[in-house]
Amino acid sequence: MNVLVYGAITCKSDVMELHHLPEYLLEKPDAGTGGNTGGEKKRVIDALRQNKYNRTKTAEHLQISRVALWKKMKKLRISV
Repeated sequence: MNVLVYGAITCKSDVMELHHLPEYLLEKPDAGTGGNTGGEKKRVIDALRQNKYNRTKTAEHLQISRVALWKKMKKLRISV
């Protein structure tokens, strides 16, 4: 889902603020990892655990498509 559409749907006022955007956009990159891969990997693994390794539910939880989750897991070398 487009981030701006998501924000517009969750925003009940005339002004969209940061808390109206998906949580993953608000995370800060880990220092020294060359990006957010360390924190991103932990976030994906935590989400998988919370959803009992159900990839469809995990993707919904992370607000991404199943294909995006699959690609992210491949990139981060996460296998279940």
